[in-house]
Amino acid sequence: MIEREIPCLGLRRVRKCLSVLEHPEKKLKFIHILGTNGKGSTAIFFEAALRGMGYSVGTYTSPHLIEERERVRINGEKISPGNYLKARKRIEYLMKKESLQLSYFEKRTMMALLIFKEFEPDWIVWEAGLGGRLDAPSAVKPELTVFTSIGMDHMEYLGNTIEKIVREKASAMKKAVPAVTANRGIALSLLRKEARRKVLPFFAVGDEIKIRKEKKRWTLYFGEEDRSFSFAGLGLEGDFQTENASLALSGLLILERSGKIGRMPQNILKSWEKVSWPGRFQRFIVRGKKVIVDGGHNPSAGKAFSRNVSGRNNLLILAMSREKDVRGYFKAVEDKFAIIIFSQSSSWRSLKAEELYRRSGLRKGKKYMIIPDLKRAVTAALKTPSKRIYIAGSLFAAGDALRFLRREYGCRI
Repeated sequence: MIEREIPCLGLRRVRKCLSVLEHPEKKLKFIHILGTNGKGSTAIFFEAALRGMGYSVGTYTSPHLIEERERVRINGEKISPGNYLKARKRIEYLMKKESLQLSYFEKRTMMALLIFKEFEPDWIVWEAGLGGRLDAPSAVKPELTVFTSIGMDHMEYLGNTIEKIVREKASAMKKAVPAVTANRGIALSLLRKEARRKVLPFFAVGDEIKIRKEKKRWTLYFGEEDRSFSFAGLGLEGDFQTENASLALSGLLILERSGKIGRMPQNILKSWEKVSWPGRFQRFIVRGKKVIVDGGHNPSAGKAFSRNVSGRNNLLILAMSREKDVRGYFKAVEDKFAIIIFSQSSSWRSLKAEELYRRSGLRKGKKYMIIPDLKRAVTAALKTPSKRIYIAGSLFAAGDALRFLRREYGCRI
């Protein structure tokens, strides 16, 4: 049976399952990461830094790009097929025995907890799904809550205004658990309001924590204390990764100040020089052309993506899921590309290429092609004069593209 990843909000099923499992989460320490964009990248920065300090780290992220096991990592390595299958069988047995109707995502979240219970890492970097009080990962009580950039996405579940979306995500904060964010404006204001209501320590990068970034040094100012760390660059591409890294470093400093981790060494940022996170502005050279794969899929992600598109005569292969704000995303990126290929991923959620073209609002006179098969779209793009080919708009499309590039052109993912 093919399982479809359809959101099913509410913690009743998850709490019952946790009870049957004798609450494995209560013996584990979590860093809960919520937001709209940058959750996975921020998670990887936390993972790398904690490992660099000698801690063992479990990491749970979603969705996967190529195979499910990517969702659960132990010390930077995806879980083995045998351990993943064992956890899946255990959860499926419990679902049948206890008449539990877990959703696709709830089931994977419970599988992750079983795996982490077995391996007992010192820390678990725990990425939210949709985020909010009814999201399966919110059933745990973390040591720190982290809010990455919040924007318009998943409106059918979280609300159709930025205020509603922020309030829903903010509701995941737990009493007395410190929270940190790099958001500004209305998002920051609403997060602060919820933190005051729940009486918890709240920190904003730029306010309570300030960071001065120099070419070879980052300095954090936290109250009357300042800490400097040597810096030699980030392994992840895109200017937006600097914000994600700043947020992770701020979160680590909060954990240090509360005595939950040891003192960070001056060279802690060295662990970020070689981090990788597939499908996030990921670059390849294929037949002498630059191919960039990015899974961002909402208007704010489109703006961040567009800022990092350089050069002229660029080509974009665009594929998006049917529930996304196609016009909002496309408006943010259209001007950077000379030609657009409208395509689609293999996901059941993918918008048909023809409908994607119609919904994009493409300006008259702009060169375009409609090639539904993503593999053929990539092959066609490589035959054009364009030297830079971008594949964007969907994590599902990013996964399809990465599989194809690995299989056909030997790209290392």
